[in-house]
Amino acid sequence: QMNDKEREEALSGMFKEIASQIALRVVSPTTHKPYPQSIIEKAMKEVHLNVNLSQSIRKQIREAISKIKAVLPFVESMMKICILVENTPEGHSLGQETLKFAHTIVIDEIVDKNRKIVIKIQPEMLHHLRKMTETVDFRDIPNNITVENFHEL
Repeated sequence: QMNDKEREEALSGMFKEIASQIALRVVSPTTHKPYPQSIIEKAMKEVHLNVNLSQSIRKQIREAISKIKAVLPFVESMMKICILVENTPEGHSLGQETLKFAHTIVIDEIVDKNRKIVIKIQPEMLHHLRKMTETVDFRDIPNNITVENFHEL
C-alpha cells in the first residue's frame, strides 16, 4: 500500500518518464529537431493525460503519442540502421531485402568481405526488419544489425 504522498511521487515520476521517452521519439516537422521534455509535458497536460501506475509504460507512451498529436505537431524520428552481411549471393539477397525497409539509403558498399548497408527507417520498421532476418530464407546467413537513434531527416 502507498500513502498519498508516495502515490503522487510515483505518478509524477511516471509522467516525467513518459514525456522523456516521447521526447526521444518525436521531432518537430518544421525544424526536424527534438522537442524539449517540458514542451511534451505541457502537451500531455493540455490533453489531460492521466497516468496509471498499474498499466505498462510502453502502452501509456503509445497512448500519449496518439493523444498529443491533436495539440503538438510532430513526426517520429528516424532510426539509422547499419547492417553487415557476408558478400555472398545469400548475403546479397538479404541486403536487397533489407533495402526494401529503407526510407533513405545512406551507404551501400563492400568493406573487406562484407556488404555494409546503412539506412534510415521509421522506428516501427525495425521489428519487421529483425523478423525478416530470422525467417527460413535468411536465418543461416551471418549478419549484424546495429541501431542508432537519428533525428535529422
